[in-house]
Amino acid sequence: GDGSKASGQNAEHCFPGPGNYTVRLNIIVKSTGKEYFNKLSYKLELKDVEQPYINSTDVAIVGEEISFDGLKSNLPGYEILVYNWQFSNGERTLGESTKHVFKEKGLQEVKLGLSVRNKNTGITSQSSVSKKIEVFSTRQIYISVNIYFHIFATIFYN
Repeated sequence: GDGSKASGQNAEHCFPGPGNYTVRLNIIVKSTGKEYFNKLSYKLELKDVEQPYINSTDVAIVGEEISFDGLKSNLPGYEILVYNWQFSNGERTLGESTKHVFKEKGLQEVKLGLSVRNKNTGITSQSSVSKKIEVFSTRQIYISVNIYFHIFATIFYN
């Protein structure tokens, strides 16, 4: 694995990313903390999902600039030729990365279209992905923070 350990009948773990990991179930002697025997062991291969990917925050505030990039797009065997961005207001831009200012609150959609070329055949094709961004007005964020702080303070101090 990645060096992490967990104990109990049910153990959960989130690996740091794609890779090959060995997962082991060991029986440990409680009094000594030493391994008694290895009940099972298996190899786990985590693969990165092959797809275009939009890297950005999930929330924004009306009037504030946020950044987007497609640099984590994973399309093995293909060369990315063009990054084409489209925003819910109809604005379009080109490039690996871009910045955008949302002018309306609500759920806004961002689309990333990629023009790609197969490295073996030279054939070009398109691939795309979309992402929803929740856009808040400054006042909504302020109210939410105050409500959260008040609830937290009430729970913490009572």
